Amino acid sequence: MFPFLRSAARAALGQTSHSGVRLTQLPRPGVARPFEDDDAVNDPAQLRIMSRLSMDYVISIYSAILRGSPHDPLDTLILCTVAVANVAHLNSDRLLSHAYAGVDAPEPAEIKRPISRNAVALSLGLPYETARRRVEKLLEAGALVERDGGLIGANEEAQPEMVKAMAEQNAVLLRRLVRQLRDQGIEI
Repeated sequence: MFPFLRSAARAALGQTSHSGVRLTQLPRPGVARPFEDDDAVNDPAQLRIMSRLSMDYVISIYSAILRGSPHDPLDTLILCTVAVANVAHLNSDRLLSHAYAGVDAPEPAEIKRPISRNAVALSLGLPYETARRRVEKLLEAGALVERDGGLIGANEEAQPEMVKAMAEQNAVLLRRLVRQLRDQGIEI
């Protein structure tokens, strides 16, 4: 499908991304819009510094995830997408988010919201057939489970030590990013 047709189809369907943002609100899939009062985006020097440091964070965390995963990079990205989508709704409710904040106990299955194969494909900009084939492989491997409404990640139950190690590594890298931004005079 041509990219402009895919965008038009998404708009017509009123689809949302895994984070709950209506896809029609985004200028392009995967591109966040700045807040109107965000002075940093008006300062090219700060924008360049933020871009450099945040890309270092993204590469560092993805590299750590890949080292801890038995799956290939695209399958790992699909698993991460499903995992994020399953609990994205917790981020908008502080009390609920804190109720399930412990890394020693995963969120119960009943609180997780499934994501469809189509939403996975749209979120990652993948052809639907590619996402479908890879999801089937991950289901067979036990890395995902199917539930009414879509897919749920299974790694927290299958590999809790790996999930805890990834959460700890993410915290280290995120704190480093915040410290580096502040050292450059960028407040967040």
